[in-house]
This record gives sequence, C-alpha cells and structure tokens, in this order.
Amino acid sequence: MRRGLAIDLAGKRLIFAANLAVNPAKSGGGAGRGGDAMTDGSTGGPAAALPGPRRGRAVNEELRGMAVAAVLGGLKPAAAARRFGLGATTLRRWVKQFREQGHVRPGRQGGRKPSLIEPHRGRILRILAARPELSMAGLRDALAAEGVALHESTVQRFLKRHGLDRKTRLAARQRGRERRRGRTAQ
Repeated sequence: MRRGLAIDLAGKRLIFAANLAVNPAKSGGGAGRGGDAMTDGSTGGPAAALPGPRRGRAVNEELRGMAVAAVLGGLKPAAAARRFGLGATTLRRWVKQFREQGHVRPGRQGGRKPSLIEPHRGRILRILAARPELSMAGLRDALAAEGVALHESTVQRFLKRHGLDRKTRLAARQRGRERRRGRTAQ
C-alpha cells in the first residue's frame, strides 16, 4: 500500500511517499529478536549499507521531516529510526514536537542562564560601600537579611567578575586612608 504525506518545513512543502506495507513474515513474529530485514544481523543486503544512529550530531530539517512523515504515515518509530539512521527516542520526540508545535525545527542550543545575582547589583554595592570589610559569607548573610538568598559561591563569582573581591576592596580602602592621611599631614 502506498500513502503520501505532506509536511510543511519552514515554508517548503515536503511530500513523502513510502511503501508502508509491513510483511507479517518479517515483522518479529518468529523466533529471535526483531526479524526485520534491517536488523537481522546479516552482513550483506541493505542493512549493511545504512549507517547506524547519528549519535550527538545535528540532523537537518529535511531528514527530520522525512522521518516524522514516515511515522505519521504509519511506520513504527523504531523502524523509521532504523531506516533513516536515527535514534528511536529522538524520532519519538520529534513526532511529539510536530504534533504539538507543527514543525520539526531544532530548538536553540547553548547560551547561559540569566544570572540570579545581577538584578541585585545596586544592593550589593550599597552593602559593600557601607561595610567593605565583609567576607563572602558576611555579604551573603547581609543579602539574606534583605531577602536575597544566594549561595556563597554565587556571591564570590559576582565579586570576582566585577573586580570587587575582598582583597581588592580592602586594598582600595587602605589606599584611601593613606591618601587622606597624606592630605592632612601637609
């Protein structure tokens, strides 16, 4: 039986027609695992020419669409995954994405999570201006007293990123004292 299925991929129309008839004699009804011609473990035939799953590699949108179209056309996800050299779980996820969102475009990758501490920069600078001798734990506790719960390492990374680590702050404070002493002595 031949069926056609069309999927819209980013403005392009992909039409996929596949022979979806399943041969009951080779569909796992006999002894052994699988029984599919693609997975029967033979060294020759079409299975030898196909690559294995593309683990950890990007897959273009066209291949995603063809694989999803095959599943939506009636092919089991595991069989479609073998046919296209993909992981079955990945293909199931793409089918779910297509049903929910209407496309198979890949999502965004990488990037950084927004900082939890940056919105409190003014508050931190105000606390440090009033008490520059505060340790990391002391600054964290002062922030917690104002309702901002952060881990000490988060505070430490913030201070380092802004050049405000304790040694720098104390050295700057000492330089300020020496300058003031120098002015009063003259």
